[in-house]
Amino acid sequence: MADTDPIRIVAVDDHPLILNALVRRLEASGEMVVVAAVGDGPGGLEAFGEHRPDVVICDLSMPGSALGGLEVIAAIIADDPDARVLVLSAHTDTQSVGAALAAGALGFVSKEADEETLCRCVVEVAAGRPAFDPSIGPKLVAALRPSAASRYGLSPKELEVLAEMTEGRSNADIAGRLHISPLTVKTHVSHILAKLGVADRAAAVIKAYKEELLP
Repeated sequence: MADTDPIRIVAVDDHPLILNALVRRLEASGEMVVVAAVGDGPGGLEAFGEHRPDVVICDLSMPGSALGGLEVIAAIIADDPDARVLVLSAHTDTQSVGAALAAGALGFVSKEADEETLCRCVVEVAAGRPAFDPSIGPKLVAALRPSAASRYGLSPKELEVLAEMTEGRSNADIAGRLHISPLTVKTHVSHILAKLGVADRAAAVIKAYKEELLP
């Protein structure tokens, strides 16, 4: 890509107002052009295949989409290991940052970041360099540090379910809060009990606190 060429971007977010605002913010810089702005995961994959952009900007939480952000990132990287993905998300907890990086994202920016920070990160990621807004720094360090949960092989989603279990919520309540089916919650709970080597939910909660498995 020549220095004078604009950075070609595919933007993926399931909130139309946020997506439209993102497009305006990026194109106002004069350095970037959004070649496709789509509202769901499958559309993001299709747009990536069609346009082969310099950067994909992808939200993580898209409950109304058949594919979530992590699945989109993983599918893009599986298709093209050199693809460059920047996550733009309101969910900036350590688990979300770590999961995005594990899926193949090259950068992570909070939706609360200012326009200058967003555009800087886009430029860095387009050049193949990792980029994060300042608020992500401490969480990035925590995400890369081996955690107690990693000793038990708990996945990010299992940790989410475990966190809900510590609040005493039922499978149905957890399903509603995490936007997954009760059957999926039941499966996660079974895996959590097996990985922790405990017989029931109460014992899992006790071990979660004792072993400091949750932030």
